[in-house]
Amino acid sequence: MATGKDEFILHIEGELTKRHTIPVDMLVDIAVNLQNLIQQLALNDIPSDEPIDAGNFKIELAKFTGGSATPSFVFTENINQASIGAIAVQRQKVHEKFNHIMSYANSGDYLKLREDYREPVRRNAIVGAVYSFVESFKNAPVEILDQNHKSQFRIKKFKKSVRDLMITEVKQSNVSSEKEKNYQMGKVLVTRDKKKGGVIYQKKLVELFDQRVGADYFTDTIVSGGTVYELNYSIHCSVDLVDGMTQIENDMLGIFGSGQTLDEAEKSFAVEFDYIYNRYNELPDKKLTKDVISIKKLLNLFVKKVSK
Repeated sequence: MATGKDEFILHIEGELTKRHTIPVDMLVDIAVNLQNLIQQLALNDIPSDEPIDAGNFKIELAKFTGGSATPSFVFTENINQASIGAIAVQRQKVHEKFNHIMSYANSGDYLKLREDYREPVRRNAIVGAVYSFVESFKNAPVEILDQNHKSQFRIKKFKKSVRDLMITEVKQSNVSSEKEKNYQMGKVLVTRDKKKGGVIYQKKLVELFDQRVGADYFTDTIVSGGTVYELNYSIHCSVDLVDGMTQIENDMLGIFGSGQTLDEAEKSFAVEFDYIYNRYNELPDKKLTKDVISIKKLLNLFVKKVSK
């Protein structure tokens, strides 16, 4: 099972490895975080209809060669399923995804992880794992080598402020129901009606769609917890069903929400909107990329009033 193409080869330079050695605690930290990243990729990138055993994605230190410190890791030979061919394919997918993410590390554009992992739960797991892996090298220059020991990617610093931009708090609902429900997709208009004693929010089903057809979602008010965002313009989002989950997305702002129902997806979208609006506005522009600055300006154009 441990073929050359499955190798994860790291070339670590710097003061700590100038004698072609590496401190044991640093090597252990790197190995643990690489292991976690690989297993997170397996759990989050292999299709959910395929059986996944995280134990089949354990890695082992295969060799340690000269030229500064160059440890090579491979997948374990000890597998927990009989279908060796299927596991080999899964491992290849994980290795390819690892290289794909390392290309972001090579450019330093870690924010692209938001595009690959739109759902907050998956994104939190992957972003956290990538950040910890990069941090395990401390300040040492690091390259990912190909199977011919040629430089493939050079890892750039993953700033904590960039990581925090992508991490979203995910609150689990404790409400359960034994009732069976069937939800239909539709176009929903959300309006705000100011009355005495408060603000009333009304939803109106404008048009009913077949579940297989994409729909639209419009609102001029976003409510997240106790925070109410009144918008200057109605925000337009697409609504789709993907793998049984309802997804609401505004592509222009890069904001995404998902849930078992339209209401759950709407709440997820609101939480994401609330987090991104506050996080982008609490950081100075000099700490943001050009793309994030553009989104920040759009958000501030949309938001007319914030009430708590």
